[in-house]
Amino acid sequence: MKAKLTIVTPTSVIPTHPSTDIILEAIQSIVENAGLHGCRHLIICDGHPDPGEESTQAYSEYLRRLRKLSDSKAFGTESEVVELGRPVGVGGTMLAAYERVDTPYALHFEHDWKLIRPIDSGAVLAAFERWNDINYVRLSVRRIEEAGSDSVLKPDAVKREIPLVRTCSWSASPHFSRTEFYRRVVLPEVFERPGDSIRGLEIPIYRKYLADIIRFGFDRASAEWGIFLLGDFGDPPLIDHIDGRATVPEGGTILTGTGSNRGLFTFDFQVRLLARAAALHVFRSGDDAADPTVA
Repeated sequence: MKAKLTIVTPTSVIPTHPSTDIILEAIQSIVENAGLHGCRHLIICDGHPDPGEESTQAYSEYLRRLRKLSDSKAFGTESEVVELGRPVGVGGTMLAAYERVDTPYALHFEHDWKLIRPIDSGAVLAAFERWNDINYVRLSVRRIEEAGSDSVLKPDAVKREIPLVRTCSWSASPHFSRTEFYRRVVLPEVFERPGDSIRGLEIPIYRKYLADIIRFGFDRASAEWGIFLLGDFGDPPLIDHIDGRATVPEGGTILTGTGSNRGLFTFDFQVRLLARAAALHVFRSGDDAADPTVA
């Protein structure tokens, strides 16, 4: 089943460079806790945003170390380091990744996350294979309950091989995805209009999904988008954020943030307000949306 999956790891400038400890910790966590040893793996390196900064040399050294680690198979994956040469942001790194992804599924796992509980990645991929309505399965950064951007959660309507919860939120934080869905729905939103410059990924997709929830009601939009969390109500977090923006203290200790705090800042304040507005609409107004059991 691993032959059908590509791991995609975007990486960019952080204050801990040239150290590779953070990305090593991230990748080792999924190799060990998701059983993905030997899986195809794209490490997409964004360009430095300001070539004049002192951190340019540190980032260049970081990229050199990444190539060395990849060549020596130190990540435990079949890794390929792709250097973009210019800053393109999350949206641009995803465009670059999907020029190279040739598997039906991908695991998006940025350089500063870690998987803190074991998951059965084979069962997740088997569910994608069997159920065409699953397009995206996110790993939770907090206890699975209605909170933050996940302001509306509902049980999965179908009994499947893995526990899933439907959510009103789309995020670029670690998730499994169907490649066809990404190319058809997600990547076109990286450009506001044909020919526009590359923009961010998370907020445009989330707003598009929320617009469908407001227009059609939660059940219909959720069924058409196929957006899920992995797990069941009350399950503890699966991932935590490694704080790569913190200064590395003397001695090289890496500071780790808490998943609950990290989750609060996944989206900007405006988008969290949109999520709450969508939740109120789903349950209080509209013909289809008045009753949350109506698809």
